Amino acid sequence: MKQQRSELLATVQNALSTGEVSRKDLEAILECQQGQQVKASSFTQVFYYLGGVITLLGILLLVGSYWGVFVSSERILISSGSALTAYLAAIILAEDDRLASVAAPFFLIFALLLPGAIAVALFELGALIKSFNASYILSLSLFGCIWAFYCYRFTSLLVFVVLYASLYYFSLLKSWDSFASVFHAIEYYLVATLLLGIVYTSYLYNYWREQRQGFAKALSRIGMILVLSSLLSLREQYIDWHGFWEFAAMAGLAINFLLAVKRQDNFLRIIGFIAFINYIFAFTKTYFLDSLGWTLSLIISGLLIIAGAFLFFQRRK
Repeated sequence: MKQQRSELLATVQNALSTGEVSRKDLEAILECQQGQQVKASSFTQVFYYLGGVITLLGILLLVGSYWGVFVSSERILISSGSALTAYLAAIILAEDDRLASVAAPFFLIFALLLPGAIAVALFELGALIKSFNASYILSLSLFGCIWAFYCYRFTSLLVFVVLYASLYYFSLLKSWDSFASVFHAIEYYLVATLLLGIVYTSYLYNYWREQRQGFAKALSRIGMILVLSSLLSLREQYIDWHGFWEFAAMAGLAINFLLAVKRQDNFLRIIGFIAFINYIFAFTKTYFLDSLGWTLSLIISGLLIIAGAFLFFQRRK
């Protein structure tokens, strides 16, 4: 085997020296092989997570069918023990390089069981009998996922860090009276969603772009959807500050266009163009419907959509 490998390396070296094969050819072969390995790994991960979800469903159905029989101490032991068992299985597998990828679904089970285990423990201990405060559960779940991610750096844990942090963020804002007094009803949630979308789009993408580019790209796309949808909704809902949100909506569309061109991201082009169409119809309805009539506003909308299609999909630089 070693002799065959030496002969193969010598053949490749001779081909490089004679010019029969270039370095670009070898790099293309390696990139193709790496791409195939990544696809195979992604396909395997799908089945890992699918198995993890099915396992979790089985645990919930099994425990739920006998839940009324258990006393308080048994409920705490079963709920906390299930999450702890999944965590221990994950860290045991993570320590072995050959089985490290199998640890991901067990971290998934742990992250999903953790809030329920905390809620059961607090409820059965009497801390939440009168007032069930979700912020306690979210904060403890967030801490547990952050600790697990800090120790083992699995992307599945990072997903739940972001999820629980986002939910905890909304729970904190809901309890902040000064914020709620400024933004009322639907506007309150739209502004909160806008701020969350900005964080997703900017900070987290830049921070994780080298280590977890796929996750960061997905998170930034979700952030841009949240930003554009909240800006367009605020433009319609917040009448008192209509001029400000008009400008903010145009700025959001422009930033999305620049990011789509810079990253050559077709997904951002598509969501930006959908948001642009929505904005054009809302804009013409606001400023041209009463003065020019519905038919002329349709003409203006059509021309602007054509221009927007050229900018979003044809222009590459």
